[in-house]
Amino acid sequence: MGGPKKSKMSSRGRGYLPPAVAAGLARHEAVQQQAYRTKYKQMKNIARSLVLENAALCDTVACVQQRIVLANEERRFLLGKYLSMSQESNMKDNPLLHIDAEALSALQSTGASLTAGSTQAVSKVNGSSCERPVVANSRKTKAQQYEYFYWKGRVCSRGGAGSGKSKRLCPPITLDSAGRPIFPIVLGPLTIHSLGEIVSDRTTYHRNHVIYPVGFCSSRTYASVRSPLLAATYTCKISEGGLAPRFEVVCEEPDTGEERVFCGRTPSECHNAVVDVVNASPSVPRGVLERSVELPSINDIGLRFFGLSHPSVQNVLQACPGARKCQNYQWIKFEVCRSEHEVEQVMESELDPALCHDTLLRNIMFASQAR
Repeated sequence: MGGPKKSKMSSRGRGYLPPAVAAGLARHEAVQQQAYRTKYKQMKNIARSLVLENAALCDTVACVQQRIVLANEERRFLLGKYLSMSQESNMKDNPLLHIDAEALSALQSTGASLTAGSTQAVSKVNGSSCERPVVANSRKTKAQQYEYFYWKGRVCSRGGAGSGKSKRLCPPITLDSAGRPIFPIVLGPLTIHSLGEIVSDRTTYHRNHVIYPVGFCSSRTYASVRSPLLAATYTCKISEGGLAPRFEVVCEEPDTGEERVFCGRTPSECHNAVVDVVNASPSVPRGVLERSVELPSINDIGLRFFGLSHPSVQNVLQACPGARKCQNYQWIKFEVCRSEHEVEQVMESELDPALCHDTLLRNIMFASQAR
């Protein structure tokens, strides 16, 4: 009676579960899977909401940053207006600040040591002349310690004991959060695309008044070499030339896109080559545009055409690596323009007919009418 029962139990094996237990385990596993699915959906919804919230926060931060930039621009504009208005009011209150060419020549003729006598600086204010006597003796007078402003030359000369250096006015440029300039740098008709790299171990790559960085690239609009009455884009470049830098000016014709290259050992050579071609055109009267003589100063017309002597460019170049290692270069102090009036004074140097196409057109028109 007991033998057949044991054989039946052994045939089911040890892993056998009763149907009721197996059904319970299956229900439990189904409940766990459902719980996992619910948690997965909850975590997915939380992640989605966090992504959306992060995007909304990024948009808010971008809007706040834009408002900050606009507020800074408005603050600078209002500050410039305030300084210009206060400057105008000070000039109206103090007529001695109105210095014209005659007064400037009188001041320059006196020099550092004022001679004894009746030297006077005449300043014209609103059509009336105002005399300003300068008293001189063996010691330094107070007139030597006054602060003279050379408005037309755009040089701010600060007098006083221990000084004797001048500061050039420098229009502000746009900088990023790290203090580096944002390219392209637009300075009126001049655009700076790249500052290049300063070569400090070779003296031919800098002078006492200017630095020639390799890779420097600028552009400006000037008279076309084919038809000077049309405006063309001139690209100025400085490249590696061995012992000395290589200067290159490329003129791109507006109608055909044809390029004409002018090369030289100095910026003045390139600029004079452009002037010669423009002067050869029958549409340019004689005497309107003349060749320039290379000057060992920042007033050299070739340097101005390249933009190398622009105060904003020189100020940025002096902050570049390797600038202090240039042995022959004389450091220049700059002062950022505080008003639109000062910026306009600096930009007046770009109105030369050898640099500005609009000025050249006006001179051509005046010369044609004078015939």
